[in-house]
Amino acid sequence: MGEAFRQAYLTVTEELLRIDDILGNEKLSPVDRVLLIALEREYPQVRGERVPVQIWKLARQAGVKRWAIHGFFVAMHERGYMTYVVRRVSGRDLNGNPITRSECTVGELEPCQCPETLDTREAPRRKEHRKKCKERLRCKKCGSENVLVKVVAVCRDCGEEIK
Repeated sequence: MGEAFRQAYLTVTEELLRIDDILGNEKLSPVDRVLLIALEREYPQVRGERVPVQIWKLARQAGVKRWAIHGFFVAMHERGYMTYVVRRVSGRDLNGNPITRSECTVGELEPCQCPETLDTREAPRRKEHRKKCKERLRCKKCGSENVLVKVVAVCRDCGEEIK
């Protein structure tokens, strides 16, 4: 009984330390942190092998849209942290109607074992997306694309700008 309890305690402690490392990584976006924790909690075997992942189930557990899960996996794959393979499968439903569905498999690679070193903010597609979002902004007065984006805190009750 003592050895089994000790092993369970060490396992839980190791998981909590890993979660703490993931949450403390400022180079991961907040959504990426939640998704990585949800992935490892829902599919613990992902840390050692490639496993089939149900995107909708992971999205529901993490509280995000399916496209956010896809973006996370693409960013992790581009940076060399995970394998991410999506296959289109054609078939027929019970009524004989043709259907197409996607099956994806995910596996963590060696660099993912150290969560404090992960950096998905600099993934090429995400940088490109941020650049495109900024390019869409134009000045209404002169038409310039040289726009400074500011975040301003405002009181919701009286509308006073907080500096």
